[in-house]
Amino acid sequence: MRCLWLSTVPKEGVAKSAEEAAKIATAMGFPVVMKIVSPDILHKTEAGGVVVGVKTAADVATNYATILANAKKYKADAKIEGIQIQQMLLGGTEVIIGSITDGSFGKLVAFGLGGVLVEVLKDITFRPCARHQGRCLVDARRHPGP
Repeated sequence: MRCLWLSTVPKEGVAKSAEEAAKIATAMGFPVVMKIVSPDILHKTEAGGVVVGVKTAADVATNYATILANAKKYKADAKIEGIQIQQMLLGGTEVIIGSITDGSFGKLVAFGLGGVLVEVLKDITFRPCARHQGRCLVDARRHPGP
C-alpha cells in the first residue's frame, strides 16, 4: 500500500492590521493567500473572505481592507480575529481531513478535496476507523473499498 505524506507545509500568520499583514507576507515571500479568521464565518469564500495570489505588500494592505468590508457586509456582528496570511504553494492539491464520533457508527474520518471544493460533499469519503486498520486515507480515496 502506498501512502502520500505532506511534504510541504505553507508558512502562515494571523494579522490584526493591514501593516502587520504586509510585514508577514513580505517575510514569507509572495505570492500569498489571505483568509478571514472568524468563528462566525464558516464559508470564507462565500463571504468574500479569501483572496488568492496576492503579489505585493501594497496589494496585501488593499485586500486586507476589502476582506474586512466583505466580512462585515456578510455578517455584521461577526467576531473577527484577524486575517490569515498564508504562503501560496504552486502546484499540488489542497485537501481537508476531519473526524467526528458518531453515535451509530463510532469514529468517522472525512477526507476530500479542500479549498472551495470542500462544499462538494460527494467528493468526501467517510470511513469508520478502528485501531487495527492502518489504511492510508489517500489510498482509500483513490481505491474505495467496502
